[in-house]
Amino acid sequence: MVRTLEQWLVWLESLHPKEIELGLERISQVASLIYPKFFPANSTQKLPFKVITVGGTNGKGSTIAFLQSILESSNYKTGVYTSPHFLKFNERIQVDSIQIKDDVLCDIFEQIEQSRKNITLTYFEYTTLAALIYFIKEKCEVIILEVGLGGRLDAVNMLDSNVSLVTTVDLDHQDWLGDNIETIAYEKAGIFRKNNIAIYGDYNVPKSLEKYANKLNCQFLKYNIDYSFSQMANDWSITCKESFKKSIGTKSSKLSFPKLKGYLQLKNDTNAIILLPQLELSNIDEKSINKGLENAFILGRYQHLLTDKNATVYTDVAHNPQAAQVLKNTLSMPEFVGKTHAIFSILNDKDIKGVIAKLSGCFDSWSIIQLDSNRSIKNLELKKIIQSVDKNKTVACYNNFSEAYVNLINTKIVSANRTIDKDGVKIVDRIIIFGSFLTVSQAINYFK
Repeated sequence: MVRTLEQWLVWLESLHPKEIELGLERISQVASLIYPKFFPANSTQKLPFKVITVGGTNGKGSTIAFLQSILESSNYKTGVYTSPHFLKFNERIQVDSIQIKDDVLCDIFEQIEQSRKNITLTYFEYTTLAALIYFIKEKCEVIILEVGLGGRLDAVNMLDSNVSLVTTVDLDHQDWLGDNIETIAYEKAGIFRKNNIAIYGDYNVPKSLEKYANKLNCQFLKYNIDYSFSQMANDWSITCKESFKKSIGTKSSKLSFPKLKGYLQLKNDTNAIILLPQLELSNIDEKSINKGLENAFILGRYQHLLTDKNATVYTDVAHNPQAAQVLKNTLSMPEFVGKTHAIFSILNDKDIKGVIAKLSGCFDSWSIIQLDSNRSIKNLELKKIIQSVDKNKTVACYNNFSEAYVNLINTKIVSANRTIDKDGVKIVDRIIIFGSFLTVSQAINYFK
């Protein structure tokens, strides 16, 4: 049966009895059936490329964007596998920033189907295998894998990485990973490999994560302990301990500011730049790093969508308390004199009160939209939560993003007759669209 990509994706969702079933046995079995050369039974993997695995609660997408851009600026053929997507599934699998084509992906799905025999795979396992096959076919030199959920039992952990990075650890996906930082950190540390490089890219290293790294005899690099950055007016620099076996040198100076904006992006840059020399690649220098920083881009991370006479519009996928705190810090720098309006929705399995509490007082009004997902929260329930946390704020309910945005522009900004400031410049309000990837994808699709 010949299937379109859309038909394949619908079918994959029904293939396994559970949408998510963590574990590596099934996907590893199928990988060895397809590529016994690279996945020999009872032996070490013999992969044809360097592997970077990036896990963590927040900052994964931006860090991967920097890694991808710097590697491509250094002329390394780079494969990237991320999730979820915004507009089209093909966003998840890229080589040199070019998304996989529908017909190629369908052919790979058929190859997996013919090879898996009676082994059932989840949607994510199937698509992870598809990415692996594509990267091998394309003869990639380096691949970057984003950990979708946890680490230890996530499908991408089937591959042994050369360098593993955990960006941050905070409460998220508690139903799967545990209800405290140390338990979640242990799951995320599962991407570390014995005797290899392991990096933690945030302050306050969880004890369980460091213990796991030491047990595996990793060379364990810690942000703000082994390396850090300093910001100047026109550039910034990274410093690191001389004891590093592989590094950018003890100091990399006069780095370009990235195109990606937002609080903590320089920390994400720093983690990416510290990671790359650990791969022992010869072409990466300060020139290619700066070019990569200037070109790196990713959808939905404090992304500026437009500025017109009505408003400045940004979008951000902050959907857990740690990410919400980062968004709050971003909104406060620099000081903003206009009004700030939220368009928001989130999935029901997230810490909704925690997200709203972090952003309480940041918005002059809330507009919430109904998401098309079996995990979505109903508008009226979400409205009650917002009103209980961010008291005395207007909360309006809408069926979708376009309805919310058009109403907000027509009633809260244009008709508000914004005053002129003392320098004769019109004060333009801002609209922040945030929460679930599904919320942000509606906005990106609307403005594209």
